[in-house]
Amino acid sequence: MENKLSICIIGKDQEGLLGECIDSALKLSRRAIYLDLGSTDKSVDLAEQKGLEVVKSEPSLTEAQESLERWCNSEWILFLKAGEKVILQSDALIDKILGNGPAQGYSLIVKDVVEPDVLEDYRWIKISGQYKYSKGSRYVSKVEIRLVRRQYFAKILKLMMTWSKEDLFSFNSQILREVQIYPCQRNEESKEDSPAEARELEMKYLKGEILFDPAEEDSLWELGDTYITYAVLTKKDLNRYYKGLSAGFGGERMYLTLLHNLGRFGRYAEARDFFEAWKNTWEFFDTPEPYRIGGIIYAHLFDTDKAIQCLEKYVESVSEDRLGEPLSLLGKTYLLHGNKEKAVSLLKRSRELRYDKFDAMVIDCIDKDGWEPPRLSVCMIARDEGPNIRKALDSVSGIADEIIVVDTGSTDNTKEIVREFKGKIIESPWEDDFSKVRNIGLREATGAYILCLDADEFIDARDRIKLALVKQILPVGRDTAFCIKVEWEDKEEEMTVMLRLPQMNQPYYLTRLFPNHPEIHFEGRAFEGVDSSIGALGIKIERNDLFKITHSRCDRELRDRRKKIAVRNAFEFISDPETALRGILYFLRLGDLDAALKWLDKTSMDNPQLLARIVELYSTVGKANSVAGLINKAIDKFPESMELNLAKAELDLAGGKYEEVCNILEPRLGNIKEAMSRADWARACYLYGMALLETGDLGRGLECLSDAREADPWNIRYKTGGIYALARCEEWEGAIGAVGDVLRGENLDPGGIIGDFADLGLVLAKLSRHFADTNRGEMAALCRKVMEEIIQYKISNKTELEKMSGYLNAVGFGGDVNA
Repeated sequence: MENKLSICIIGKDQEGLLGECIDSALKLSRRAIYLDLGSTDKSVDLAEQKGLEVVKSEPSLTEAQESLERWCNSEWILFLKAGEKVILQSDALIDKILGNGPAQGYSLIVKDVVEPDVLEDYRWIKISGQYKYSKGSRYVSKVEIRLVRRQYFAKILKLMMTWSKEDLFSFNSQILREVQIYPCQRNEESKEDSPAEARELEMKYLKGEILFDPAEEDSLWELGDTYITYAVLTKKDLNRYYKGLSAGFGGERMYLTLLHNLGRFGRYAEARDFFEAWKNTWEFFDTPEPYRIGGIIYAHLFDTDKAIQCLEKYVESVSEDRLGEPLSLLGKTYLLHGNKEKAVSLLKRSRELRYDKFDAMVIDCIDKDGWEPPRLSVCMIARDEGPNIRKALDSVSGIADEIIVVDTGSTDNTKEIVREFKGKIIESPWEDDFSKVRNIGLREATGAYILCLDADEFIDARDRIKLALVKQILPVGRDTAFCIKVEWEDKEEEMTVMLRLPQMNQPYYLTRLFPNHPEIHFEGRAFEGVDSSIGALGIKIERNDLFKITHSRCDRELRDRRKKIAVRNAFEFISDPETALRGILYFLRLGDLDAALKWLDKTSMDNPQLLARIVELYSTVGKANSVAGLINKAIDKFPESMELNLAKAELDLAGGKYEEVCNILEPRLGNIKEAMSRADWARACYLYGMALLETGDLGRGLECLSDAREADPWNIRYKTGGIYALARCEEWEGAIGAVGDVLRGENLDPGGIIGDFADLGLVLAKLSRHFADTNRGEMAALCRKVMEEIIQYKISNKTELEKMSGYLNAVGFGGDVNA
């Protein structure tokens, strides 16, 4: 770490806090330097006493920067102010942070102390975290770029020294929550009152009289007052905004940002309530911008009168270059309001501005004599869906002209909820046949088009207006059906956005919106679909990405248990390879690998990437032989697929065919590293390294396993392989360290210090049992193999051998250690 990380502390007249700051820095790295900005106290003496090199900003900042740049020779630099201390959650984490990843730098959560005499709602104007009281003060969270690679040292240094808007620069960073910066605690006797001018400045921020935001092209939103997307706004947070509104605090930009982010996550009802409170409190706005966002909010809530009122105020007040979005939305709102002529006029103006290509589609459809929107029926089946069905029905309320629910034996309040929405209920016994009950609903529908939903699906608040507009342009000739994206609900969406995490949701497409025709019907007892009957009629199926269906995650266990029976019973009726693939994926999602296995024979599996992942899954849980025939057929069909060859190597390693693994991977390692993901490269190194170990090439095997660890340092599988490699090479000290690393990764207590081979054997036995209990057979077997290596190792002390034997017998891994 010494060569990877340096710490630059910057400050002035912080003698009472600097010591704690330096101590926290030296725990991370001994390479620390102090830049003094002209202290008149003993800050410089204190830094020198603690062994830091000191650079003074006098006679000029330029000379100070040059001195620091000469000092900076580490790959990473962490910046601290003299009154701050850094807190690291995990020692192991810093190794990952300082690795060779693509990150240019990291934004850290920085806690500011706000004294009690400053209004608590100061925290609105910064990225808000949950503040907490500390000795009469409170912490307010913000995010700042503090950990950067060496090439950005000079720029961040200048920004830290001046904190001037002119010194901002374009920089893309990631938020790193595990490393945080807290204020140091000043001794009470040396504590000074906050300067009056500082409190005055804070109040000006609160009132919106001054703002500090970087320019748009700077991409430094972390430093801006209006950057609140980091916050997950709860009801409690909104109450603070209401409180500030009533007290006269807050600027227009702050409240617009709040409303924008509420709408971003579909929280339109909350946004409407705040917008109306804001409008009533202020009575008039400084700019027309609030009317634009108010119109968006009302339109999504289908309050077309208020939406039109707001949007027309905005359109009347802005220049032509800002009319694209409001004209488009205003035209669509008039359409939903029932005024076709006005809608066409506005959408034609919007089309000329080329804001939304969807406008032209709408005009082409509705600008005809005699046009009227088709009726839409929503059909679903249900049983004991009280916790879900209200959300489903509410999401189509005001859009669907008819709701039909086929109930298969509910004993809860499902039917009462359907009646609240004036839905038609048809009761039918459940016979483990999804198509049968779905078709009952289709035959009762009277709309020109039918939208099929499950009772645990809904139209997200952000998609409701899109569905309403799609309904307006459904083909009058009923010659088209639509494949709709279905996406799992992400209850942590706001947290995902807050932490800038990658989107993990994998959507799928199903034909759910189609013309009402007596010959269109569902087929299949499970994984039912209408595609065959639609195709037989010559009706085309198109993908429609204008709106999506969201699949709830509520009560999944109960629903899966119920559906599992029907899917199992449907097996003998399945002949279509695509439906069989859905069966495989269904049981894999449930973790039932044995049930998924028998469906493999019914699928042609033309996707080598998917097949490779399935083989990998079976191999890592000790079921490699189950898919051996499948992978060999696939290799014959796709001999150049690197994914399949990697899967074949996985299979051969599990089967003890070590020479085969080497033959597959040795000529392909270069291509895998160049063309595949880092994770695939790590797996290839692991497989090749393990095969080399087993064929006696210990040196190269250990190197390959090291490469795997470096490419994917958090993978427990590769860590466990490292234990085995070190044991084979008789590197026992390293093996003990690797065991400790695995124990920490699995949150296991070793039960004491590993002082001898007997202790090591006991811990490995515990680890092996843990891996077996968590269905990781390969790693359990590796732990047992390491114990065998220990036993075979030439230990001179026979008493040690006997002690080892006693321990292993005690935990169920006994054997003759002398054999």
